[in-house]
Amino acid sequence: MIAAAGAAGIGLLVGFGLGLTLINPGADAAENAQNLLHPWVTLFGGIIQTGVLAALTYLFFLPFILNYKLAYTSFIPWTGSHTPLWAYLDILGLFLFLIISWMVAETIAWFSDLEDAGRINIRRLAPWLVIGVGALALVTLAASAQYEVAAVGLPLMVWAVALFLRPNMPIEKRAILAILTLALLLSMMVEVIVLQGDLSRMNTVFKFYVQVWILMGITAAAAFGWLWPALSRALTLPRQVWGAALAVLVFLAALYPLLATRAKMEDRWAPAAPHTLDGMAYMAFAQDYDQNVSFSLKPDYDALRWMQDNIQGTPVVLEAHTTEYLWGNRVTVYTGLPAIVGWNWHQRQQRPDQSDEVFNRVAVVDSIYNTVDENVAMQLMQRYHVRLIMLGDLERAYYNSAGLAKFVSMADEGKLTILYNHENTVIYEVTDANP
Repeated sequence: MIAAAGAAGIGLLVGFGLGLTLINPGADAAENAQNLLHPWVTLFGGIIQTGVLAALTYLFFLPFILNYKLAYTSFIPWTGSHTPLWAYLDILGLFLFLIISWMVAETIAWFSDLEDAGRINIRRLAPWLVIGVGALALVTLAASAQYEVAAVGLPLMVWAVALFLRPNMPIEKRAILAILTLALLLSMMVEVIVLQGDLSRMNTVFKFYVQVWILMGITAAAAFGWLWPALSRALTLPRQVWGAALAVLVFLAALYPLLATRAKMEDRWAPAAPHTLDGMAYMAFAQDYDQNVSFSLKPDYDALRWMQDNIQGTPVVLEAHTTEYLWGNRVTVYTGLPAIVGWNWHQRQQRPDQSDEVFNRVAVVDSIYNTVDENVAMQLMQRYHVRLIMLGDLERAYYNSAGLAKFVSMADEGKLTILYNHENTVIYEVTDANP
């Protein structure tokens, strides 16, 4: 759903951009004379260009479109907590500072041009401006009582639209103002609605805010480029104050990679683990606690290293299936070998029309480990082409000891071959399975 919404938004922006290239509504008549003399040609030309672009996009992405399944298909109202204003400014403050500064400069230039041309009298217009700003302030105050982000997003969006409609506004500035409006709209949208089926509103905020960050970054970069010449004409004191504020914001933003890296490094499963690029080194020092059992990951570490060095091809592995965000799927993660089922939730997200099959495979894994009937276990393993069986502390924590004991009997009977046996961790190979 997020991908579809993003694609639709990009399509609208592209179509809007093509329209702007054909005719600039605020430009002088001479500039658009040819288009204005042939409005229907201009209109149909824009429709045809947009249609051709959409058709080619569909054609080039056809394999993806035919196979893609939506995990989320609808929005519902969001009734939970909302983004605090400080968090919004913390994430986007630097961008907003540059954008608002540019908008102030554009507004001043707009009124100066109008006054110089004798089109308006600022003193006569002032009461109406006060009324308009006051009305907007009241609406913003009412909205921000529930949605703090609206305190920034709503007035900025109205302001951006007003500048967009400014006569003689260059086309590139109109495009940037449209991008800004979309970014503000998205940041307020996630305060009101959420994708049905989301974990709270985690993916809704995360995925849409990625778009907000990119759109705001583009807008801020363009705004700074246009603002720079105006700064050279500003008075010394305001320019120095503005520069100091920008320096502080840039410094604070630059702290993020330093502080975030440190925080990430300190968030360690095993503090005693070495600082290394080896993504498995922590296992030799880590302890896990699951199903009311505590066990070391060192035996898993040794077994996984052995598998990496000795297992050839891509045999299907049977290993414990755990709930999300726990020590599960460790064989498939660290060896790349296939298993009966992967991470439950991700499998269902990627295959929403096969959720029943995912749950069925989870049940199959449980059955193979828990059943005391060797024939039932063998039939299930043959059905799913299992060649390797992992039996470590994790499996012993999750499954019945009586069911796990059958693997010893099957090995004694020649149905299984012990490939690895070290520190209470055993890897069996199925010798009586269909290839």
